[in-house]
Amino acid sequence: MNQAVFWWGGRQGMSGTAKLYQITHDYLTKTKRLHNLIWVWDVQDFPTLNNDLITYNPGEKYWDVMALDFYTKEMYTKEKYDAVCKVAGSKPMVIGECGKIPSPEILRFQTKWSFFMAWSDLIFKQNDLQLIKDVYNDSAVLTLDKMPGWK
Repeated sequence: MNQAVFWWGGRQGMSGTAKLYQITHDYLTKTKRLHNLIWVWDVQDFPTLNNDLITYNPGEKYWDVMALDFYTKEMYTKEKYDAVCKVAGSKPMVIGECGKIPSPEILRFQTKWSFFMAWSDLIFKQNDLQLIKDVYNDSAVLTLDKMPGWK
């Protein structure tokens, strides 16, 4: 929502991108009566993250999952993790997008991440093969082959 490269993003305040999110939510849930949707509110890890978590938040009644995209140099910092934990509260929080995947060590200390999603065209460009193997084979990471009935 705080990524201004998209026409709908990066517009601050409650009459900006957050309002568009609310309008979309209300249209789909109230007008179209779709109640089987999971609402993910997503921001990017810009240096303005602490402010963006306030400025772009459409209101906690509008989202079910808090997501943070990681692309800056200082990726999986304790400060970013703590900021997202505070906003997410008891709701699930996820790494919505990343190029560089979180290491097993990061996942051991940042235990509230429900999942991470690496862009397929970036995973081999931004991670060495050993890290990829270590992450996906780590006991803290659940992959599809370990989820009976999901194939």
